[in-house]
Amino acid sequence: MKGVVVIVSAFVAAATGGESPHLDAFASPSKDAEFRWLARDMYKSLQEPSCQTKGLRAPAGFRRADLLKPEQGAVRAFEERIKGTPAQFHFEVAKSDADLELAKGEGCWAEYDDLQIANRHLKMTQDNVKHSLGRMEAIAPSLTELGPANVTVPSGAAFRALARNLVRTTRPRCQQTVRADNEAVLKPARAAVSRFRNRLAGSRYAANFDLAEADIAYEDSIVRIECDDPSRDSVAKVSREFLYSVNRQITAIGRRFTLH
Repeated sequence: MKGVVVIVSAFVAAATGGESPHLDAFASPSKDAEFRWLARDMYKSLQEPSCQTKGLRAPAGFRRADLLKPEQGAVRAFEERIKGTPAQFHFEVAKSDADLELAKGEGCWAEYDDLQIANRHLKMTQDNVKHSLGRMEAIAPSLTELGPANVTVPSGAAFRALARNLVRTTRPRCQQTVRADNEAVLKPARAAVSRFRNRLAGSRYAANFDLAEADIAYEDSIVRIECDDPSRDSVAKVSREFLYSVNRQITAIGRRFTLH
């Protein structure tokens, strides 16, 4: 499968009364998804530490977390202001997604023992927090209420991470073969994902899937990419590869979670 070479963020730096209808998230990315994107990105930027590996660590005396205490305080104040509103729900979902990624310990700020670089990274996070809080404050009143009983299950973040990967598989940003557009190539794989979503109807994971799908739809709307040249493989071959990947992911999700 032909993949993305570069992805650059555009920001450089109702369930309790019955399941909501499953809408096409890619037709019009939602403000809810934008809010979650901003919250996840901001929270990860704040929480990721300076790298500890020799050659990448911060210069002596540079304490990133301490220097970001004003920003941490601003985020806590924002959380207080949105309590009891739909924004609280979306912020908590985004925060749990970010916490899952942070727990892997894979991300850190490479400071290269250079105070200028460390301060540049610090400024990037400070700007991120200022921009994100401003935008989230502006769109918070327009967010949709969702029933937390159907979303904030203990394994919700882990399920959403796998669901995002599943949806992303069927939404490659680059053309996969010169012999057809992606809509034709990916039709069988997307049909399999649609059947999987239908299986979730009425379960506590249905809304989690919809959140994950909406997050991918929003991501697609704000990135620019560079791609390899598409392959010359047959449509049937490429379609089989995507369908195999999708079915393998769906099987793995089914083994890990009780989907009913």
